[in-house]
Amino acid sequence: MTPPRRLRRVAVVPATLLLLLAPTACGGSDDDGGSGGSGGSGGSDGASQSLQGAGCEADVELTGAVEQAFTAEGTVATSEGDAAPPASYQVADGGAELTAFAGGNGFDPTVLLTTDAGSWGVPTGAAGVEIAADGSGLTIDAEAEGIAGGDPVQVVATFEC
Repeated sequence: MTPPRRLRRVAVVPATLLLLLAPTACGGSDDDGGSGGSGGSGGSDGASQSLQGAGCEADVELTGAVEQAFTAEGTVATSEGDAAPPASYQVADGGAELTAFAGGNGFDPTVLLTTDAGSWGVPTGAAGVEIAADGSGLTIDAEAEGIAGGDPVQVVATFEC
C-alpha cells in the first residue's frame, strides 16, 4: 500500500534536510582522541543530540501515540548560507528526539519526532508551527502524522534560546 502523497512528502523533507545539515553539524574528528567542537547537549537520561550549536531551554509535551513530557537543554544552530534552513532546533530526552527547521532559503518549516516507537512529521503548512529563522526559539502546537502510518502524536513544544 502506497502512503498518501502528504506522508511521503513529510518523510522526504526531513531526511533531505538531515543530509544537508550533516556536514555542517559535525565538529572535530570521528575518533575518540580528536579535538573538535562542543557536542550537543543530552537529555536527562543520556539521550544525545547530533546538532551542535547554542543552548536553549526546551519544554515538550507529546500526547497520542507517544505520551511523554519533559523540560531539557535543547540546541539551536543557525546558518548564514543558503544551502540549509536558516535555523535548526533539536532536543532529546527519554528516547524521544524532536528536531525542527525554520523556513527560508528554499526550505519549508519542518518538524520531525523520532522515538523508539517510530517517527512522525508535522505536515508542511500545518497551523500551529512557528519556528524563528533567527534562532531565538519556536512554538509548536500541531499534530504529527506517523511516517509509516499509525496513530498521530500531538506535539506541544517551546524553545527559548
